[in-house]
Amino acid sequence: RLEALMQRCSIPWETQKEAFTVYPVILDANIKDYQSIMLDLPDFLQEKIAFHIKVDLLRSVPMFTKLSNEVLSMLAKLLLDAYAQPKEFIIASGEVGNEMFFLSNGVVEILLPSADG
Repeated sequence: RLEALMQRCSIPWETQKEAFTVYPVILDANIKDYQSIMLDLPDFLQEKIAFHIKVDLLRSVPMFTKLSNEVLSMLAKLLLDAYAQPKEFIIASGEVGNEMFFLSNGVVEILLPSADG
């Protein structure tokens, strides 16, 4: 439900009011997956809610917990969404990384090479 998404992700009340005003029918829908809820909302609300979800995600990472809301907001604006398909490799052992990944939804499996290669 949209209401659960708003509360879980600490979406500000002003944005919540906009979402409930623009798309009140969704409150009664039996939708379990947040991504489908988001897709039913107008683009401007999807962007606002996605931004707050990113801030909330950053706030949950221990190395970012002491950052101010202003800094978290600046970082959230820099985050890019990426989606991986099941069985898709995100990064391989030994690769030099120049990115940081945050898992906001789903599950990943970490495969390490065995001692004999």
